[in-house]
Amino acid sequence: MEGKKGTILLLLLLLAMNAVFIFMHVNHYEFYIHPLARWNIPLLLNMSALTVAMLVSRKWRRFSITISILGMFLVAFRMWGLIMGWNYETIESPKGTETLVIKYRDAILGERTYFYQFYQSSRLSITMEYLTVLDLMVPNDEFDIYPNAKRTLGSDHPIWLSETEVKFHTKDGPFTLIIR
Repeated sequence: MEGKKGTILLLLLLLAMNAVFIFMHVNHYEFYIHPLARWNIPLLLNMSALTVAMLVSRKWRRFSITISILGMFLVAFRMWGLIMGWNYETIESPKGTETLVIKYRDAILGERTYFYQFYQSSRLSITMEYLTVLDLMVPNDEFDIYPNAKRTLGSDHPIWLSETEVKFHTKDGPFTLIIR
């Protein structure tokens, strides 16, 4: 009976933790301990909790099926990450009061197109808030002038107009970003 109570308590804790992750996602927050932490932390915690529940429970066969399914999702997620990998760059404001995180990737379809998403580091250093309205796509066919994503966006030389406003000289012209 003790194993059953422990398993139920662990699964309720897992449910509460997943509710927090869903709440963060709905409100446009992500983990930012490390760029790979975005989905790996919740997956690792879920896998660990379900493994412990499987070991504690007498009816481990039910949980082994769940673990196997989650393991397949983890492998599929990692493969997708290898195909559509994102890179991260962090830019600090002049006084260090704001941190802008730039998430970018590229796609090649005759020309290279860079996709940028912008995040503001939150008060908690382990999360960042997605600035939803500010996604940017910049096509690039001038590889000699704009050889990489940083140069194409102009993030190698950002111009801070204030602590909450930064201007980039992109390949397509100036782009001003206001951080909330």
